[in-house]
Amino acid sequence: FTTSDWNTAQSVTISATEDSDITDESTSISVSAAGGGYDDATGTVSVNVTDDDAGSLILPSNAVALTEGDTTTFDMQLSMLPTANVTVTLAQPSNTDVKLDTDTNESGEQNTLTFTASNWNVAQTVTLSAAEDSDTDNESTSISVSAVGGGYGDATGSVSVDVTDDDAGSLTLPSNAVPVGEGSTTTFEVQLSGQPTADVTVTLVQPSNTDVTVDTDTTDTGDQNTLTFTTTDWSTAQSVTVRAAEDGDTTDDSATISVSAAGGGYGDATGTVSIDVTDDDVGTLTLPSSAIAITEGNTSTFDVQLSALPTGTV
Repeated sequence: FTTSDWNTAQSVTISATEDSDITDESTSISVSAAGGGYDDATGTVSVNVTDDDAGSLILPSNAVALTEGDTTTFDMQLSMLPTANVTVTLAQPSNTDVKLDTDTNESGEQNTLTFTASNWNVAQTVTLSAAEDSDTDNESTSISVSAVGGGYGDATGSVSVDVTDDDAGSLTLPSNAVPVGEGSTTTFEVQLSGQPTADVTVTLVQPSNTDVTVDTDTTDTGDQNTLTFTTTDWSTAQSVTVRAAEDGDTTDDSATISVSAAGGGYGDATGTVSIDVTDDDVGTLTLPSSAIAITEGNTSTFDVQLSALPTGTV
């Protein structure tokens, strides 16, 4: 300052660098003068620095993969040095098959983590488990995460979880051969083992023994060979009608019906149903209907025949 510009204010620029914490800070600038009668002039300027960093939670960026009936883990940590202890709370997901635990050494499922000024940048582990269920659905859910304390009061997030179902859909079919009398009909039932993810079409193949036929809907003309199960009626058994035609032999017979499924997680489901046919034919002898005429001292003949194909030598 000179004797001519002493009363004109002069500017001082202050800059605050970015740092890695979320703390508001303060400092002071010492000021002193020399010359012109100002040798004893001193003072301080206080400076308050408002931090522009918002503390956030570092969570998995992709869905955490988990197999039904198994466990897995994911890590989380803080983005910046907190001003005090930070408590992170994880909400148990709405899908109750999936459970989380922040401390497996404690009984029960814990759902909080604590980060301090000394361990804020050290990842902490959360354990996830997926219970077995009775369906064949792959499922997904999410875990809500929130923090309090240490400048993290606005920090929230979520963790997505994808659960791969380990159940292979199978068909519930008769375990024993289905008996049917020749010339008669009977039924057997087909059911799914668990809830499908979509409609399931079950196809039954007409057996190679053409005397035996299957029909999945006797109200329609002809023999139908498919059944449809939905996500709502999957647990209700559906009936299949089996017919055994009359034939010209006396042999008990058998047949095999191949069964396969498609859709709703049942693409690999196959099976067979055995059919045992009891023949209703009683073998008789075909003999002359009239008396055989023969003259004394002579010979004559008559014929004997079977009425139907026998099961062996007669």
